[in-house]
Amino acid sequence: MNLNLIRHLSQRINHLTGSFHASSKVADSSLARALEVAVIGAPNVGKSLLTNQLVRAAVSSVSSKMDTTTQV
Repeated sequence: MNLNLIRHLSQRINHLTGSFHASSKVADSSLARALEVAVIGAPNVGKSLLTNQLVRAAVSSVSSKMDTTTQV
């Protein structure tokens, strides 16, 4: 994947998640805890990176190596 595209997407995700986190502070906390999201896509397209960006934490392994998060 193009490095400039990854940077652009990361910046966009940061902007969107910032808006989400700001609005979720106002929302009922039980509603925020109930939110479930599925991240689906082809292998090695950045789903783990996206997940980490959305939750602002390293909850998924991210690497330039193929199949980093594949469960065997």
